[in-house]
Amino acid sequence: MSDEKRTLPGEEEEVDYLFQARMGLFKWFSSNWKIFAGIAAVILVGSFFVSVWTTFQTNQAKKGAAAVHAIDAKMPKVEQMALMGILPMDDLSDPQRVANLEEGARRYEQAGDDNLGAASATAYLKAAQTWERLGKAAEAEAAYQKALDADDTGVLGFSARTALAQYALDAGDSAKALEHYSVIAGREAGFLAEQALLYTASVQADAGDTAALQATYEDFMGRFPSSPRAQQFQRYPDLKPVAVAADAPADPVEG
Repeated sequence: MSDEKRTLPGEEEEVDYLFQARMGLFKWFSSNWKIFAGIAAVILVGSFFVSVWTTFQTNQAKKGAAAVHAIDAKMPKVEQMALMGILPMDDLSDPQRVANLEEGARRYEQAGDDNLGAASATAYLKAAQTWERLGKAAEAEAAYQKALDADDTGVLGFSARTALAQYALDAGDSAKALEHYSVIAGREAGFLAEQALLYTASVQADAGDTAALQATYEDFMGRFPSSPRAQQFQRYPDLKPVAVAADAPADPVEG
């Protein structure tokens, strides 16, 4: 009897198919290796540029923050009584103080020009607030617009838009103010959106637009049914109640 290992029917063909598949894969990879090398090169180059851009942005943010901090340190200080609203923030009859504030505002704006994104917006907001201390509304409004152009997101965008909305209201342009609030309410969430809707309601109430006010109230309650700030709508007695979905009952505790 022979010691040669017997091959069962179909086993030889299975081994051949596996070998052929491996060879086919090897040949396909060998003929297309340049494509894979090109893809790998693109990925590496892309990763490099992303890393460079991220580093650039980080350095710009640090540079911008340092520039703003340096200006902050040299700005005329506000007394505690002024911060409490008991005294004016600045004595504008003092020419030296006025000159220092004007120079600070210009330096903040220069820092805004020299930086990008959030760092730029922060500097412009500081400039706007300084122009307001000087009572120069036109310069302040222009600085707020620059801040908005630099970064229209989050708290920075909220600060710039709400300030510009107030200037629009002061000018009698409630439509423009409502447009600013609408952008915030539609783009943001949480406190920022809530506050934008509350500002919207105030403008609509002042205009006597009951239908729009009702719609804003319903929007607020639909998005923020559990917010304690919803109580602020109680100042508008003509609003119709809004049905709010009850919170789901808690699972029973097994004893």
